[in-house]
Amino acid sequence: MKFTEIARAVYIFIAFLWIFPAIRQYRNKFFYFFLILAIADTVSAISTSLLDYNIHISIYLLYSYLMLISLQSKEIIMKRYEIIAAVLILIIASQFINFPVDLYNGGIILILILIFFDFFIMFVKTNVEEKAVNIFIIVLMFYILTNILKFTNLFFGLSNAVAYFYLTTFFQILIGLYFSIFNADSPRNLIKINI
Repeated sequence: MKFTEIARAVYIFIAFLWIFPAIRQYRNKFFYFFLILAIADTVSAISTSLLDYNIHISIYLLYSYLMLISLQSKEIIMKRYEIIAAVLILIIASQFINFPVDLYNGGIILILILIFFDFFIMFVKTNVEEKAVNIFIIVLMFYILTNILKFTNLFFGLSNAVAYFYLTTFFQILIGLYFSIFNADSPRNLIKINI
């Protein structure tokens, strides 16, 4: 079996692996985040690996933005719906305009950083309010950080981008398994802090 065939099989496996966290997180505050992630990875795997069609990078910008919106409260979404809708329209329109790839990568990195800070704020709130460390949030932050580093590596065109891509993919398999097993609302995710 050739390396490209193995890589393709692993890619398809990972994409379908992310369906399980979406199912596991059903009815909690991260359900839509994981659902968008599952849809993004599955559509990407099917189009790239099975149909030999490369999805334009702007779709990843759209998926990243939708994941960011999924983390916001209904109150924030209702208060800022004009801005949210305008940015969404711009991202959708960008799929028909051929901007440089670096512009899309930069947008994705920016959105991923915002997602990371959302998770960081959740982590701090849990520490302060519940006097506990939430392992689930730490794993989410680590997952987003791997994606930030993956796209940053592509953005700057570092020579080891392919090797790093496969290394992060391996860690993301483990992370996907964790999210498939543990529910965000499980008390097993909390480690009490004695202060």
